[in-house]
Amino acid sequence: SVTSIGGYAFYNCTGLTSVTIPNSVTSIGKYAFAGCTGLTSVTIPNSVTYIGQSAFYNTAWYDNLPDGLIYAGLVAYKYKGTMPENTKINIKEGTKHIGEWAFKGCTGLTSVTIPNSVTSIGQSAFSQCSRLTSVTIPNSVTSIGQSAFDGCSRLTSVTIPNSVTSIGSDAFSQCTGLTSVTIPNSVTYIGECAFSYCTGLTSVTIPNSVTSIWGAFEGCTGLTSVTIPNSVTSIGYQTFYMCTGLTSVTIGNSVTSIGDWAFGGCSAMTQIVCKAVTPPTCSDYAFGGINKNSCTLFVPTGSLASYQAADQWKDFFFIKEGSENTGISRVMADDIQIRSGKGIIEITGISDGADISVYALSGQFISSAKAVGRKASLVTNLTKGNIAIVKIGTKSVKVLMQ
Repeated sequence: SVTSIGGYAFYNCTGLTSVTIPNSVTSIGKYAFAGCTGLTSVTIPNSVTYIGQSAFYNTAWYDNLPDGLIYAGLVAYKYKGTMPENTKINIKEGTKHIGEWAFKGCTGLTSVTIPNSVTSIGQSAFSQCSRLTSVTIPNSVTSIGQSAFDGCSRLTSVTIPNSVTSIGSDAFSQCTGLTSVTIPNSVTYIGECAFSYCTGLTSVTIPNSVTSIWGAFEGCTGLTSVTIPNSVTSIGYQTFYMCTGLTSVTIGNSVTSIGDWAFGGCSAMTQIVCKAVTPPTCSDYAFGGINKNSCTLFVPTGSLASYQAADQWKDFFFIKEGSENTGISRVMADDIQIRSGKGIIEITGISDGADISVYALSGQFISSAKAVGRKASLVTNLTKGNIAIVKIGTKSVKVLMQ
């Protein structure tokens, strides 16, 4: 009647010499027989489809096996010995599970083909396989374990099939070669730091099946824009922390909370579109590091007053109703951008020392300034709906005050 052998079940039983596992058993926990130095004979049936980390570590049975990939039951349990350079692995058909730490640190591994029989990839299965460039994950796989591909820095692309429902924490962390990832609608769980520090990642698609995100894209400096779907209700701690290339984000209408440093350090952010009618509750440092004087916040029509009164949101200088996707009042030649709001005109992209003047539509002089750090900010007495004339050097442009 035994269906599983728990973790550490026979740990350090040095007098144990043989074990026969019956066909009723489907799983063997981590370190279950580790340290059984006298264990020379092990019979594992094909009913076993999961074996935890180091289950047979430091046993005579394991130590006496030849180098190479060891199969136990229907599990690709562990690659033993030093892997030669430029090794390509084809997991044999019928395998159900790729074991925890199965290929961890195998720097000689360049590609792996996983058969359609495999349903799960274990924790740290391919962690630190720094030369792995290609992996095919079949439609049979439903879960990708914690740190499964962590540190696979040469992995340039990965296709996550529609069968996968969960991606473990740190699953693709520090895969710096990844440039794009599409997460299918079957995924309901993205673990903490799942794609953290994938610095080459320039685009990501988050499906409508995900309800919360926690630290998943921390340090992805190559991301420039992100859309968070309407299914997501919470954006957790450090989800996009130090995504220094991120310039715009669209937040779905179901988000109710944004955690500490969720967008912390996103210093290039110029636009946030929040579709939630009620301002989400924000931790004190949810937007830490964002310049709220230059980043434009777009909110649903009719909710302007709510955002202007809500903690953290009210600190944004430019808050506008509608779904405008630029946040820029006017764009002149040479990428000069002009924003207006609350009686202030802000100009970016201008040469240092450039002279700027603002006039009313009647021609009355209002104010002037010189550009510092390629930007300038001028206070006017003009209210929303009025027209200002902004003169930059010899060029002039009309700006509608917001």
